[in-house]
Amino acid sequence: MTTNNIFDKMANWIRKNNGFVSPSIKVVSSNIDDITSRSIYTINDIKKNESLMRIPLKCKIHPNLVYDIPNIDKWIQNDSKNMIKTQLFYRIVISLIYEKSLGKKSFYYPFIRTLPKSTDLKNHVIFNNTPKNMSDWKKCSSSFADDVQTTFDAYENLLDFISTQNKEFTIIDLEKFGNVENILKTLVKWAYVIFITRGWYIHGCVPYMDLFNHKSNSQMIAQYHETNNIGFEGQSQCITYKSYEIGEEIFINYSIY
Repeated sequence: MTTNNIFDKMANWIRKNNGFVSPSIKVVSSNIDDITSRSIYTINDIKKNESLMRIPLKCKIHPNLVYDIPNIDKWIQNDSKNMIKTQLFYRIVISLIYEKSLGKKSFYYPFIRTLPKSTDLKNHVIFNNTPKNMSDWKKCSSSFADDVQTTFDAYENLLDFISTQNKEFTIIDLEKFGNVENILKTLVKWAYVIFITRGWYIHGCVPYMDLFNHKSNSQMIAQYHETNNIGFEGQSQCITYKSYEIGEEIFINYSIY
């Protein structure tokens, strides 16, 4: 299956579930140094204040999805520090890994299969936290090195939590991934980086919307409809703040939540 078909199928899945993806945009993929990246471009002229996409709650890996996982109550009962209830990124990562373990049986498969592979994320600091790199980062910026360490500590605590819980009561069937060494470590690292680089605390992980590249001067943000006063409760939406000509890349500002 071609890459475009994957994204077309995801768009159709969103539309089928009462969402909207503009027919005037398309996903463009590129591969540099074995890292695949994606961008969103226009294939028609687009006007200001035009809706590009509206993603329903049911299509998102949202913060409360974890509570739909069969037998998750067993983990919650053993969670003496209430990490699942209090830490949103725990809930997102657990949900991502669980849904990935279901393969094609997952309702979210049209979304999951479009997410970057671990090899596409290899330049992230989480995948490069070696003593030498940390030493070099400290020389350049101690605050950056501290942030990296904090991020890595959070990942290790998360890995320990999921590993311990899954040994006590198996929810994530690791055998479905074959005989792969340290597969849970790989999965947790993958899901954690997916969320911290492509997710939102309000929205969670949002199909198609996470394909926009970031630009700090873009005024387009992911809007979240918290109430149903316009009929879009729980939906995430992007509306253009300017007009675009055919062939332009559309950027979003991820730094605003």
